[in-house]
Amino acid sequence: MVRAKSLKARIGFLWYKFRLVMVYKPLGQIAYLKNRYISYSPYKIMNSKETLGYLIKNKSSCVRFGDGEMTTIVGREHYFSKPNVQLSKRLVEVLSSDDSSLLVCVPSFLNEISSNGGWWKANLLFTRKYWNKYLNHDEVYGDARISRLNDGAGIRGDVRQVMGLWKELFVDQDIVMVEGNTTRFGMGNDLFEGAKKVRRILCPDVDAFDWHDQILKTCLRQNKNVLFLVALGQAAKPLVFDLASKGYRAIDVGHLDITYEWFLRGGRVKVPGKKVAEMKGDDELGLFDNDELYLKQTIAKIES
Repeated sequence: MVRAKSLKARIGFLWYKFRLVMVYKPLGQIAYLKNRYISYSPYKIMNSKETLGYLIKNKSSCVRFGDGEMTTIVGREHYFSKPNVQLSKRLVEVLSSDDSSLLVCVPSFLNEISSNGGWWKANLLFTRKYWNKYLNHDEVYGDARISRLNDGAGIRGDVRQVMGLWKELFVDQDIVMVEGNTTRFGMGNDLFEGAKKVRRILCPDVDAFDWHDQILKTCLRQNKNVLFLVALGQAAKPLVFDLASKGYRAIDVGHLDITYEWFLRGGRVKVPGKKVAEMKGDDELGLFDNDELYLKQTIAKIES
């Protein structure tokens, strides 16, 4: 596939560079000084390849925590969910879990104090105290960036190795994809080319936690040899946690499909047929509505 950058991708890159120079780098420099001389204490966080290798070897479940989850924990609104006290409590429960069958993944940026700045450095200036409140320096965490193939405005240097490990994880698996009803994870690309079988449980795109019990009940109808992949924003964390506690294997895959599409298309662009939460507007969302494969794979739909 040709990876020529589109005009939209170039404009998006220039807008990112403007914010980087005028906002994120100055704040990042402040964060660097604060972390370097006042509050920095490293956590045990595997890199992306180590994290995926761990999941393959140990057949573990995993959840990923990032800025969206911390936004919800502190009671603020996010584009995947409105402020929700119960969801906030459940996220704290999952983040603090010591369940050996569940790998908790956190941002590797927590251990990076480079003065180069960037969005995460600025973000941590205000949120590090919350991460410090709930994380344990004795625990080993995975890297939440396993589902993010983009690094800033560009593509990660290890993208091919990371994608190779993801595809290895999916090989010969009976996959049940639990996703928003406009996510269409794996449609139109080769993410699931090695999977034995793929089925889908469609859920509301936003505030999916409001239907947590119904989604969980639907998932529990499946046998325990399936691999659940969950793409439901913050609501994915308590769902994966509850499935793992009942003996199922579930992985929070987050934005993997969209960032893989960006990798294939050469930049951050709208993807036909798929909702892209981080970009305004939709692009041909009805593209897969009548797709024979998509309809065949869909085994349940939770209506909002």
